[in-house]
Amino acid sequence: MSLTFEASQDSTQSIKDDIGTLLNLIKTTENDKQRELLIKISIIILVTKFQVFVENILDEFLDWLNRNQFRFVDLPSFIKLNSIKVKIENYKLHQKLKNSQKYKNKNFMKEVKEILNSLNIHFSNEVNDGHLQLKCKFPLGKTGANELSALFSQINGENIYKICDIDDNKLNSLLNIRHNVIHKDATPGLTEGTIISYRDYLIDFIAKIDKYLYDYIRLLKTNTYKAPDVKRKKHTWGNID
Repeated sequence: MSLTFEASQDSTQSIKDDIGTLLNLIKTTENDKQRELLIKISIIILVTKFQVFVENILDEFLDWLNRNQFRFVDLPSFIKLNSIKVKIENYKLHQKLKNSQKYKNKNFMKEVKEILNSLNIHFSNEVNDGHLQLKCKFPLGKTGANELSALFSQINGENIYKICDIDDNKLNSLLNIRHNVIHKDATPGLTEGTIISYRDYLIDFIAKIDKYLYDYIRLLKTNTYKAPDVKRKKHTWGNID
């Protein structure tokens, strides 16, 4: 399966190269402790590279949406409303308004007005020139599979595991092993075959996430009215027309 996003291409190659090197070392060592250490390192590297991939591909996807300058009126409601939600959380407007002593301050009023304008633009005919926002950070933990699902549900409210036909239990298992290795210095007793299985699982997942975002963009480009007076900035990555 060909990959569109640089994040997908880079992460896939990096996983293949680094895990391949570690597997070769595992095969050649006759020291059980060294072998166990290399397997632990393999688990940590797999999860870390996948975390980096998720954050990078969401950043890249958001950057594409923001640089191609679609009008807000032509963007799907779901992703616009999610952008508003993210902005409201970031601005913490409800907390700012708690202190009524600031209400007579002209600068405070100006700040509030700017925040409201930033939200209101989502309902306008204005061109999206960097205004759309998504959460792109992927915090790791025992609930990492749920956190990953929440990140991708921002786009269209869909379950990324169902869309990609991916077993979320396997990701939970991998994240749990990583958690135990780092926080409890656990010895998981894994084999080379287990590392290969997790490697192939993540590479497959990366490819399917890449296709999901690619398909979203293609559909958006097909269904969106393109105003003739809007000059879109050309992207430099991938093969999206």
